[in-house]
Amino acid sequence: MSGKPAETVTGLRRRAADVYREYECRGGLGILEEVISLHRRVLELNPVDHPDRLASLNNLAHCIQSRYRSLGTLGDPDEAISLNQQALDLRSIGHPYRSSSMTSLSAIHEYFSKLLTLLSHKMRSIQITTALLLHRGIVDELYTWFFFLLTLFFVSKLPPSAK
Repeated sequence: MSGKPAETVTGLRRRAADVYREYECRGGLGILEEVISLHRRVLELNPVDHPDRLASLNNLAHCIQSRYRSLGTLGDPDEAISLNQQALDLRSIGHPYRSSSMTSLSAIHEYFSKLLTLLSHKMRSIQITTALLLHRGIVDELYTWFFFLLTLFFVSKLPPSAK
């Protein structure tokens, strides 16, 4: 009975790898969603102490990062960071490849940090542009009122025969 789930996990892992290669060649978010679904299923079937769990966590995190780059799905950064953190937790201090997991986690933090900085700058730019447009609109409105009042003033100063 224990041989069957391993075959299923192995089959799902291979299918996920094949579909991911298809995604790399053809693109398409539907294909990427299928890859993510397959990796989620593999992760569900891998017990916490399974030797391939680390690869499953990394593969799923990578696919979620790809989806975020394409769609900007709000929950993706947190999930990708969480998956990378779980992968790091599987490699105890002194593990020969722990630095690799730390680098992955650091890279994803850096990517999302840069993205947040960029978004912050864009928001600031939008706020400045909006303020300038509002200011310009107010100035235009003030000029309109000014010229209206100026016209009323000059009309009131005209002799009655000129009105």
